[in-house]
Amino acid sequence: MTDNKFVLPQEIFCKYLETIDGIIFTCREMEIIACLINGRTEKTIASFLRMEERAVSSHTSNIRRKLRCGSRQGIIDFIEKSEKILTIKNEYYQSLKIRGFFEEELKKISSQINKQTLIYSIVDWQEREEQEPHINKLKEHLKKQLEKHLELAEIEITKKFENNYDSLHQLKDEPVKYIISFVTNSQLKRLLEQDNITNSSSSSFKEIQDLFDITFIILDQNMDKIAPSEIMCETKINIFNLKDYYFSIFSILKKLVPTINFDKIISEFIQKCEKIYCSPSKVSSPLVSEISEQVPKTHYNIFLFKVKKYKYRILMSIILGIGIFFTELVFKKDETAEKLEAIYERATKGEARAQFLTGIFHELGIGQFSQDNNKSFEWYQKAALQGFTLAQFALGNMYIVGLGVVKNDTKAFEWYQKAANNGYDEAQHALGYMYLKGKGVEQNGERAFEWFQKASDQNFAHAQYALGSMYIEGRPVSKDDKKAFELFRKAAEQGLVEAQFVLGAMYKNGAGITKDDRKSFEWTQKSADNGHAMAQYVLGGMYSAGRGVNLNHKKALELYQKAANQGCAEAQRVLGGMYLAGIGVGQNDKEAFEWYQKAANQGCAEAQCVLGGMYSTGRGVTQNHNNAFKWYQKAANQGDASVQYILGNMYSKGEGVVQNDKKAFEWFQKAANRGHAMAQYVLGAMYIDGLGVVQNDKEAFEWFQKAADQDFYEAQVMLGSMYKDGRGVLQDEKKAAEWIQKAATHGKAETQVFLAALYLDKRKALHEEKKAFECLQKASERGVTLAQYGLGVMYSIGKGVKQNDEKAFEWIKKAASQGNADAQLDLGIMYMGRIGDFQKKEAVKWIQKAANQGLANAQLYLGCMYLMGNGVTKNEKKAAQWFQKASDRGVISAQCILGVMYSVGKGVKQNDEKAFELIKKAAGQGNADAQFALGFMYMQGKGVLQNDKEAFEWLQKAANQDNAVAQFCLADMYSIGRGVIQNKKRAIEFYQKAANQGLAEAQFMLGSKYLDGKEVNQDKTKAIEWFQKAAVQNNAEAQMSLGHIYMDEFLEGKEELQSGEKAFEWFQKAANQNVSSAQDILGTMYFAGKGISQDYKKAFEWYQKSAAQGNAHSQCGLGFMYMHGKGVSQDYKKAFEWYQKSALQEYASAQFALGNMYLNGINVAKNDKKAFEWFQKAADQGLANAQFALGFMYVSAKGVFQNHKKAIEWLKKAADQGHVGAQHELRNINQNGRNHMH
Repeated sequence: MTDNKFVLPQEIFCKYLETIDGIIFTCREMEIIACLINGRTEKTIASFLRMEERAVSSHTSNIRRKLRCGSRQGIIDFIEKSEKILTIKNEYYQSLKIRGFFEEELKKISSQINKQTLIYSIVDWQEREEQEPHINKLKEHLKKQLEKHLELAEIEITKKFENNYDSLHQLKDEPVKYIISFVTNSQLKRLLEQDNITNSSSSSFKEIQDLFDITFIILDQNMDKIAPSEIMCETKINIFNLKDYYFSIFSILKKLVPTINFDKIISEFIQKCEKIYCSPSKVSSPLVSEISEQVPKTHYNIFLFKVKKYKYRILMSIILGIGIFFTELVFKKDETAEKLEAIYERATKGEARAQFLTGIFHELGIGQFSQDNNKSFEWYQKAALQGFTLAQFALGNMYIVGLGVVKNDTKAFEWYQKAANNGYDEAQHALGYMYLKGKGVEQNGERAFEWFQKASDQNFAHAQYALGSMYIEGRPVSKDDKKAFELFRKAAEQGLVEAQFVLGAMYKNGAGITKDDRKSFEWTQKSADNGHAMAQYVLGGMYSAGRGVNLNHKKALELYQKAANQGCAEAQRVLGGMYLAGIGVGQNDKEAFEWYQKAANQGCAEAQCVLGGMYSTGRGVTQNHNNAFKWYQKAANQGDASVQYILGNMYSKGEGVVQNDKKAFEWFQKAANRGHAMAQYVLGAMYIDGLGVVQNDKEAFEWFQKAADQDFYEAQVMLGSMYKDGRGVLQDEKKAAEWIQKAATHGKAETQVFLAALYLDKRKALHEEKKAFECLQKASERGVTLAQYGLGVMYSIGKGVKQNDEKAFEWIKKAASQGNADAQLDLGIMYMGRIGDFQKKEAVKWIQKAANQGLANAQLYLGCMYLMGNGVTKNEKKAAQWFQKASDRGVISAQCILGVMYSVGKGVKQNDEKAFELIKKAAGQGNADAQFALGFMYMQGKGVLQNDKEAFEWLQKAANQDNAVAQFCLADMYSIGRGVIQNKKRAIEFYQKAANQGLAEAQFMLGSKYLDGKEVNQDKTKAIEWFQKAAVQNNAEAQMSLGHIYMDEFLEGKEELQSGEKAFEWFQKAANQNVSSAQDILGTMYFAGKGISQDYKKAFEWYQKSAAQGNAHSQCGLGFMYMHGKGVSQDYKKAFEWYQKSALQEYASAQFALGNMYLNGINVAKNDKKAFEWFQKAADQGLANAQFALGFMYVSAKGVFQNHKKAIEWLKKAADQGHVGAQHELRNINQNGRNHMH
């Protein structure tokens, strides 16, 4: 059963803890898990383990991935469910602390070392025989650890010589002075023989001493006789004689740096370790005396730590992993193996005490006994069955945690009961706990009390504490603070920190004892000094408030820090507050945030609320409304009304969460039900507006009443308003005035505004505009923006005061300057009415301010300004953006305009579906323009399936609201029977309605109807009247119609001169609107001198304008003028170009002219064929000259084969139209025959 392996720090733990519930963890991951379980943050873990914070974060992420959990709490939850939780939380974490103490001492050593004089090399030697695997593993691990820890002590390892040497003298040429060498038994023996070292006086040894300062680290046992002792005592360290790695390193350093007082350093290290473990002087178990005899005195403290755990851990077994490690330190096998064997021998013979001890040996893996919980259980059971009390208790422990046996609370209870019946105090306490919690037995408070009492009578501190708690709570005994105090005092005097803390609280509150702040402080301090987190927190509060001790913020901070580092949420919260406010410490928002976060993660509602606020404002952390919402929600779920109100606000605004009025209502209601006045007021407002709840004035009134009864100003005002309007309650002007007057007692000038509203209501008996003006004036003089705006409006319209535009402008500007959006819009409009660029700029500035505040009407106004280029550079894109904002706020006209912009693609990408959606929304709210637009979209099938019937219905709705364009469209639909049965009479009625509203198109249409007399009695006079009404509105069609009427009169000789002038006047108006036909007519009038003096130059100008628009007649006219040099220099080339443009539009005269140019070779190569083609085109259109020319071409065989028959056909066509030349040719043919055709 012997084992010669040296045990390294953490090695046992890593092996034991590497697998938890089937999941494998690295040693570093387990270190981080242990820190997390003990409440450390990533920042403090990094400091504790000497890592980068980002490395901690990376390892934590790996752990979360392995566990498939999303948070730190998920890791903790997983470990807490494991049977290894206690080992991780306590023993393993304590071992990490010891390592930390050790590394702190190394840092102290580094401060005393002159780094320049300590440069070492590590040398390995050639292997001539195969080493045991554990020796090689040990050597590699020790080398790695040694390098790390020597570096902490600032001893530099500059060079490594590996497996190149087989004697010391071979190193004499290497640049080394200080050497550290790991050697085995065989290696050291061979080296000494190789270098002929027999004693310390030998020349070889002295030579080596001159060359090097060498330290051998011996890896095997019992090596002292390998070489003379005087040599080995100077050069070797046998770690197997020390067993403990930390003391081995201290021994190595002592060799390397003999000038440093290592005894003091080692003593300090031991003292720090002792603070973690129980003091041996307080252990008084019969078990201790027997086992301690087997333990070397130098290791007594460490071993007793393990034994004492039996005394103070009630419901778990003694140490697992650390026990194994320390057992290796405790026993020197050559001294103790024989004695342990003797105990084992007695156990096999049936001695109960020896069986119990053998159980301990197996549980802890002491000496030659392997660690084996199953065997441990067997030996405990053997001893317990013989009535050995400690074994019975140990057996209960193993059943309660499932160690070496299946977990079984009932069995644990049975064995605890046996030990308790034997009078063992700890078992009696354990039994009381089982009864109290109903574990393994039916819950029974009275029985729990009885067993706690028995343990307490034996002065067992935990039982006294439990009894004290029962007396405090009054269950299952009558509440008795005095008895509770006495019991807590007894436990406290034994050093139980929980009892010391409670005793401090009882002195503070005067519970069971006379109130005494000083004694409260003393007991709280004792508990705090013993590491009780809540005591440290409370003590910090006492220093902070100067209660029972002089006020000391610095001391308070230290205590809060200690408690917070132990995971006390309240301390973490207070610490956050101190950093936030800079109390006792430099103000630091980032530190404040970190502490609040720690407290919040533990469920502290107040910290969660503050954390929400810090995320919301970006204080101490990057602003993040989503995170703010998350923390507010956690606090709100704990019932904090103020946070529930905040959460309601966030849902209402869509801040950090999707906007949701219903959710907002729910949270406001929760806060309101807890008496939160502001929430009650908001709830009333939501009932008023029907936001997140069905609109209900009565409910609104009730919530306003509740808030008003709490003297909530705004609710009192609303209550007054509701009584005034009889909304949600019977109208009562007297009560309205009473509530407004109550609100006025708050001294808020705003109340005057509400009083003014009462006085301005014409429906009320209180109506008095002058008093309203006075109220507004009082509030305005106190800077109430709304009152200033109201006062400006009253001056503007002369209500309650003489009308005064200057005063109106002055007060409205004051209100606007203070940010009143309505005032800003009105001010902008007032500036728009003034002349000058500066005024326009001011107008835009103020309207923009109002729009930026979300005032929908200002956004609409600004959109119109950008659309029309009024006061700003025209910008359809910006116009659309502002219309969108107004539309989103429900402005109907903005929805309609935006819809139209989407329809035509103005300022936005063309989108008929979006257009239809917006226009339909506006139309559904009764907007006449939108109803017309919707009808038009149905008519055109734009953004929706074409539907004349739907079109008619929407147009009718708009027409019924006197929308002139809709009336006009409706008239068209009646006229042709589209979407409705044809009805000419109804058509005329709607044309008339639209025309009467000044719609030019309708006026023109009505004029046309009177002119042709098909649907109404023909009436030229009425026609001219309606044409004139439309024409003066620049309706080009009406202007053309008037021009034709007057031209016809002129040509008929009626009022010749006057009619010609009138015709010219109206044609000119239409021409100036770029109507090409009007321009063409003007050109013709000037060319022919009809109705105006002949003027070829002006004729040319008008023809040119019309021709540029593609008018074929004007293009032909230009060709003629260039051809004959009329009004312009003769230019055959240009004549040809214009004739050609006209001819290509099938204009016959131009085609004929083009044929002549080809026939005669004018500006083009003579080409009879081309001439024939153009004559043919013109002739086909009935042009007599072209028909005559075509006859001529057929007779003379020009451009075509001679064909008399065809010639006669075309000549007849020309003659039938009165063409003289054709008639002459035909007579000649009749008289002389075809042979005489010319």
